[in-house]
Amino acid sequence: MTVFHLLTALLIVYAFFEYKNAFLAFQAFSLLLNQNLNLIALPGIPAISLKLTGNGILAVLYLIKCRRSSLISEVFPFQLPFSILAFSMLLSGLFSSVGAVSAVASAFQNILNNIFIPFVVWKVIDDKFTAKRFLNYLLVILIFLCSYAIYEKATGTNALIEYEGTLNHIAENVNLFRYSDDDRLGMGRIQSAIIHPIGFGCVISLIAFVVLIFAKKFKSIFDPPVVIYTALLMLIVACIFFTNSRGPLILFAILFAPFVDIRDHRTYVLFLVGIACMIIFSTYISPYYTNVISVFDSNAAAKVGGSDYAMRIDQFRFTFLKWAESPVLGHGINSTRDMIRSRQAILGAESVWITALIEQGAFGALAYSYLMISLFIHKRNGISRYLKYLTFGWLVVSSITSTPGCEIGFFLVIYLLADKAWIILSRSRLDAD
Repeated sequence: MTVFHLLTALLIVYAFFEYKNAFLAFQAFSLLLNQNLNLIALPGIPAISLKLTGNGILAVLYLIKCRRSSLISEVFPFQLPFSILAFSMLLSGLFSSVGAVSAVASAFQNILNNIFIPFVVWKVIDDKFTAKRFLNYLLVILIFLCSYAIYEKATGTNALIEYEGTLNHIAENVNLFRYSDDDRLGMGRIQSAIIHPIGFGCVISLIAFVVLIFAKKFKSIFDPPVVIYTALLMLIVACIFFTNSRGPLILFAILFAPFVDIRDHRTYVLFLVGIACMIIFSTYISPYYTNVISVFDSNAAAKVGGSDYAMRIDQFRFTFLKWAESPVLGHGINSTRDMIRSRQAILGAESVWITALIEQGAFGALAYSYLMISLFIHKRNGISRYLKYLTFGWLVVSSITSTPGCEIGFFLVIYLLADKAWIILSRSRLDAD
């Protein structure tokens, strides 16, 4: 038994006594639970991940203990888009071309982790103390991830990810992305305790959004001193640079944009500290500028490496050919995984639209589009602008690259946390009046 198994077991036991605290703590902790951490991982037996185990038990406990216990009677605002996307996932399991039993199990896992769990997060956060507690859990994970990332950068090793790979005894299911110091212009790539550098960068970018919006709009819950606020964001930015990945840079830039406010003194502090760091550490960090420039310059992109424009076009050309074979419902869940393993022209299926069209067909792509549109047009006076940037940022990064280690479920958790915090504080102001 590893520390991951032990903590999962302890949080499940704790949930019988303090469900909300245990549930939210597990959602933060589960960011560290990748595909190599399983309850069961033996040849001939379907792998059951720790994350699925924890979320499955917590979902059942919610239905038994807490379904009607929320202090706020607000109706969940995304019932229809969530339901349609879940139905699309279910169909992709029922009509999959890769084996009914494993496909239905994978569909159930997708619905649980990416649809039902975000819904429960929205339901169980029903006062500002619960919202603050969840924020604190996320901050603990953020600090751990960034601290371990700095250690990884300094030592050039990631013993944790290597060790996790040895725990998965089914060779074909082992997910290890290894990078050397020679990658990306000799600067390497860090991933911390997340399965992939892009996923790591996206996770900390989304937590950065939580830090930014709570410090800006929900000060009664989170109002850190400017020194801590600046240090946290500088640490996040440094780690995003160290991932040497374009996707997280784009996501963070979009998420940060609405918080640039000339009336807020913290904006000036951030920019002054950022410029000072760029000058002081210019010799060390200047090679990373090429990765930033590569977002806009094809010549720089060729130097950095990774999938280029032509490779992405080839992936989409192959996608449309496969989609045409089953345009309405697609080939079913896990079909893209099998195509990647068989080294077909899909390469790494580096877009959510590739997966949606191939696995769920037009119905799945429309269901995903409907969800994104619903999130984008959702109105919450005072924070609508920030939620639009959050949705747009996720849509952009998930459209241009895959995000292993950062699923749509975590994006939805962040979105719904901000949405529910707004409801809670709005109710508090009305009660005070």
